[in-house]
Amino acid sequence: MSENEYKQIKRQIERRQMKINASHGPDVINGRLIRATNGDSNWDIYHNTNGGYFMSIAKPDSGAGSTVYGSASYIKGQIERGIIKKSQLTKYGRKLFL
Repeated sequence: MSENEYKQIKRQIERRQMKINASHGPDVINGRLIRATNGDSNWDIYHNTNGGYFMSIAKPDSGAGSTVYGSASYIKGQIERGIIKKSQLTKYGRKLFL
């Protein structure tokens, strides 16, 4: 992903104030970010279907920031090491990673 693409997505998140609530937040944002995890951390991981990379989107009042998170292989490695629990994966996340 280019620096320009990153800045554009970051602006979209800030402009829309996409504060995602783990249990009530949208599973799809802006038609291209699809939630892959729904856990008890400060953010959820979304798959950017337009660019193929993943983003962590901060939950409301968590104090966390939204960032580019990494690739599918990086996330698969975190699942294998138990950093991301299989129980945190959404149906879409299970389809991608299991």
